[in-house]
Amino acid sequence: MATRGEVIDLVRSLGDRVNGHPEHVREVVPQLVALLDEHHDPAVIVAIVDALGYAWDEGASLHVLPLADHPDAAVRLAVAQAMPGGVESDAATVAVIDTLIRLSRDDNDAVRDWATFGIGSQFSLDTSEVREALLDRTTDRSQDVRDEALVGLAHRRDRRALPLVRQQLSEDNPGPLVFEAAEYLAHPDLLDSLAGWLVDRPDDNAILGACRACDPTQQLARTERHAALLAAVEQLMTEQERPGRPALYCDRSSTDVLLTVDASSRVWFVDSLLERAENDVNRAAQLIAVDIDRQ
Repeated sequence: MATRGEVIDLVRSLGDRVNGHPEHVREVVPQLVALLDEHHDPAVIVAIVDALGYAWDEGASLHVLPLADHPDAAVRLAVAQAMPGGVESDAATVAVIDTLIRLSRDDNDAVRDWATFGIGSQFSLDTSEVREALLDRTTDRSQDVRDEALVGLAHRRDRRALPLVRQQLSEDNPGPLVFEAAEYLAHPDLLDSLAGWLVDRPDDNAILGACRACDPTQQLARTERHAALLAAVEQLMTEQERPGRPALYCDRSSTDVLLTVDASSRVWFVDSLLERAENDVNRAAQLIAVDIDRQ
């Protein structure tokens, strides 16, 4: 019989094999699942769940889902941390989100924190159940949980987050997630409070990003730059008789504006592209042409 330490060492070595190595997932995950069926020691279970999480595989994530009701809080925490990894299908996403919602009401603060992070930031699923679960956690006893819930609501542009962000900004030491939530909400009513924090922390990128998003003048200038870039790319494609048309879009759960050309598989982050081009839209258009040619 192997000792607990020996089993954990074996599990960790298996976890190392799949961590960043998808080519080993098909071989290693069944071994980990078999070990999960054999062992009932919470410390061993935690190690196995962690290793399955490293696989970043939907099947591995679904194997840990039944352990969400385990009596040991360390196991439930490992499950909350591992479950979101590699989940892509709609059915698996719903199953994992439902389990995370349950864990977001756990007695253990760390379990609730990770579960709320999973619901709010690791998935973009936007349903009334998700929003209500996040709203419930904005009154949690743990500040970390409250902040995760707040930014999750803001990711979904839920305006019920606005007064909560405003309140947080009026307090002594709001965390970085509060400024992230402000950036997602992009509401001018938050600008004065954000500007006050910028006086004390002028180099804080989170505050700077929130100020840019909430300032109507800066947002208008950003929109105009993006429109000018789109026009420059369209003109270049026409002049060089290139196939395809460019388009701009933004995912609801992101603040990034993306540019695509339908004849190319490439996607460009517009603000990063303009930074590369030193805000010269014609130069940025040329960079896109070069990137396409290198495909």
